[in-house]
Amino acid sequence: MRLILARHGQTDDNVRGMVQGQTDTPLNDQGRHQSAQLSESLKRYHITKAYTSPLSRASEQTAKIVLAYHPDAPLYFQDDLRERGWGSLEGQVWIPGTIIPDDAESFDDFTRRSTDWFAKLLDAHIPHLPSPEEAPPLLRGPSPKSHHSTEDVILIITHSEWLERFAAITCSSPYFFGQTEKCDMKARMANASVAEVDCVYDHQEGVWKGMIEGWGAVGHLSRMGESD
Repeated sequence: MRLILARHGQTDDNVRGMVQGQTDTPLNDQGRHQSAQLSESLKRYHITKAYTSPLSRASEQTAKIVLAYHPDAPLYFQDDLRERGWGSLEGQVWIPGTIIPDDAESFDDFTRRSTDWFAKLLDAHIPHLPSPEEAPPLLRGPSPKSHHSTEDVILIITHSEWLERFAAITCSSPYFFGQTEKCDMKARMANASVAEVDCVYDHQEGVWKGMIEGWGAVGHLSRMGESD
């Protein structure tokens, strides 16, 4: 199972350095351009389903633009993919050292909902391992490690803070996903950037194992007016 995670395209509030949180802000022209480039770069995959934050900068715009090449892939709106709620800080310019207001979503609550969503996703895709009686002769004695399906490619469109939590979650207990040598987990997930994770279920150990093969990739992006 391959997960393709992407951050939504640029908004005017991104340009202004403002805290958006769960405020519903639209993409700007550059953000729509980025989403079209993201769509072009992902058309080589056979995306089987997609999950998105319901905030319009992710769902109504980025996700639907990306899925233009994948009309058969169902799109699921997931509240738990929303950005962290920043309460009264939303709509304000972020200044380093700013005190988090009491009405913001707590770090623990945000981490919990991000962790729970990922765990549910994995649980829903645990592969069926055929019994010896069910398997054809050449498949008897199957490998204990198997993909849910060779066709499973899942797109996830979300936000920067959520992606930071995802990185922390997958690189720590109980997952401890690995990273390829070229994968820089400290790279910033810029607007319309991409991360790719290959997930394999180990039937003997009863756990998912994964390899993060890319993080914060922006090679598919260019500024409007620049050559693509």
